[in-house]
Amino acid sequence: MEIALIILVVNIVIAVVDLSVGVANDAVNFLNSAVGSKVSSYRKALIFASVGILIGVTLSSGMMEIARKGIFNPSAFTLFEVMVIFLATALTDIILLDFFNTFGIPTSTTVSMISALTGGALAITLVHLVGENQPLENLSLYMNLGKLTAIYVSIVLSIIFAFVFGYLGQFFSRLIFSFDYREAFKKIGPIWSAFAFTFILFFISVKGLEGASFITKETQLFITSHRWELLGLAFILFTFIFYVGLWLRFDILKFIVLIGTSALALSFASNDLINFVGPALSSLFAYQSALNNPDPLNMKMDALANPIVAPTEFLLLSGLVMVITLFLSKKARNVTSTEVNLGRQYEGYEAFETFPFARFVVRISTSFANNISKILPKWLVQKVNERFDSTKVILLKGDDGTYASFDLIRATVNLTIASALISLGTSLKLPLSTTYVTFIVAMSTAFADRAWGRDYAVYRISGILTVIGGWLLTAVICGIISGVITLTIFYTKIFGVAIFVGLTILSLARTTIIFKKREKEKQREEEKLRLQKENAKESFKIFVQDTLSFLMEVKEITNLCISGISKFRFKELKKAKKQSETLRNKVDVIFSDFAKSIKGFDDTLFENSHTYASAMADLTTIASNLTTVTERCFEYLDNYQKPLTDNQVSDLRLVTKFYNQMFDKILAISRNSDAKLVTEVVNFEKEFHKEIKRIHNTYMKAMKRPGANTKRGILYISLIENLYVIVNKVLNLITILNQLQARILAK
Repeated sequence: MEIALIILVVNIVIAVVDLSVGVANDAVNFLNSAVGSKVSSYRKALIFASVGILIGVTLSSGMMEIARKGIFNPSAFTLFEVMVIFLATALTDIILLDFFNTFGIPTSTTVSMISALTGGALAITLVHLVGENQPLENLSLYMNLGKLTAIYVSIVLSIIFAFVFGYLGQFFSRLIFSFDYREAFKKIGPIWSAFAFTFILFFISVKGLEGASFITKETQLFITSHRWELLGLAFILFTFIFYVGLWLRFDILKFIVLIGTSALALSFASNDLINFVGPALSSLFAYQSALNNPDPLNMKMDALANPIVAPTEFLLLSGLVMVITLFLSKKARNVTSTEVNLGRQYEGYEAFETFPFARFVVRISTSFANNISKILPKWLVQKVNERFDSTKVILLKGDDGTYASFDLIRATVNLTIASALISLGTSLKLPLSTTYVTFIVAMSTAFADRAWGRDYAVYRISGILTVIGGWLLTAVICGIISGVITLTIFYTKIFGVAIFVGLTILSLARTTIIFKKREKEKQREEEKLRLQKENAKESFKIFVQDTLSFLMEVKEITNLCISGISKFRFKELKKAKKQSETLRNKVDVIFSDFAKSIKGFDDTLFENSHTYASAMADLTTIASNLTTVTERCFEYLDNYQKPLTDNQVSDLRLVTKFYNQMFDKILAISRNSDAKLVTEVVNFEKEFHKEIKRIHNTYMKAMKRPGANTKRGILYISLIENLYVIVNKVLNLITILNQLQARILAK
């Protein structure tokens, strides 16, 4: 029984950590609309969310079904087996959710718990089936296959409904109000607001009051049987109140967004609390039920089929931990910012790189939209386009001086549609993920608002597909990891517990270090952009620093590539190829940062704009040539072609020496444009060109000989020529930068 007690204690401690990790990820569910619209300060939004959480945790009675018996049949498992399953579930939750929090990707705590429980229970089930030579048909004796199917089907359906209704709700709301909603809101705003607020009340009644232990069955029955009448009365009452409020200049939309934030937080606490404390509470109940049994570890857990009522003190303590985490966790802000940035109305820093499928989706969507526009009457298309003129958008300004990512109309629609869908799913007893619903609704309303312009749509789609891909991985990875942990602890007992608790601690420490590095890098980028926008000279200085940093990387990658092809080392060439691709993307970042910074500067600063264009063209050419060199060398080696000859390697060493020396001298000019140094570079370039010409003549003649290796010869000549082009473009780029610097400093 000692092993069960140890697992129980570990489970309770882990539950506290799981609460902290879980709320950091789920904070995006209820903070997205308030933070994205800047309806209030971040701290004020947290206060409203905290009130919802503290109320929600007291309404959590009756939410233990999934953890107790929703995934597996407890009567088929012993105390030790269920304790191991619950411990594996909690450990898996922490590891996975903390990883997602670190990289700012929202995922579902519900799906992670369900998948971890499934993986752990399935692992023990297979032990029984294989060990006892049972047929596979007996799987249903251990696992609730029907319930599992219903859970995952309902989750997929909720994602589809969230997108459709989110899009339609925002589309028609924008048609009604447009982006400049002030005049229209004076006429029908209170009716629209009352409709939204009534839905949020419906959401609170379904998600909260019906699960509350202090509500009598008679009261619950009355609310359920008269729900539509009550909601109708509420709609009429709030329509009148909001018209009065509008007359008194009360900001109705801000009020709805803040109340909606509390409502979603209440839902999270009352529904998703089970995801964090469910395994620990179930372990405690199982342990207590087996204490008086003569063979407690092997006792079947029929007792878990009975209802478990969580102590109110325990729930309140859990709520307090969640609220503290909400205020202190930087990772919660990280996850929230991901969703807000993906749905913002204007361009900005794009955190996700593009990939082919995202580009395919954008092409198909654009083509479909163009075809629809051709079918519809031109007057109708023009009228709709006028309503969706985002240049007239009204965005609130935050305390930090930055504008909101979207307006209050969209924030209200986000909360209303999410509340309605979650309420409907709950009333129909369908399990769903609040994270999936709120995220998809937020993305569909952004799509309806045409927030994804053609210049950055592919980046937003890439980000959304990355998040959705993370959801799919959540289910698979949680199941596998939980299964592995379950089997290991099942067979190794205390040793396995110690190993995985230690690995979990190491994982938390590692992700904390990664997160801090990412935050520092993010802060440096934000500070750099701020300096660029404030001062033209500072902007140019940063542009030069970025360019020099880029050129140093060019030199390093080139030498890595030359080393790889000379010594025929596959790993070096693969690394050089990957780094050159990353460096090519860095050119776009340099251009983008510089372009953002110059928007507010005086036009006289850019009288010689063609000079800037030349500098940017040189950067692009250098990056392109370097990518060409690394890709050709990598493909040559990847296709198992013959190595370079000794003479070729010898000549390549000489060319590399010229390349590095000339590169260093050119970079020295950027720091000190001494005339003597410039003369040295010019003379050195002539020698370099002479050597390149000699090599071309030698190997072009060699390729004419019978039996000459054409592919090797072409690769070698191409490599030498590209090195010469790169170094000349670098020289030209540094010359241009020196000219620009002289003009900037003279102003």
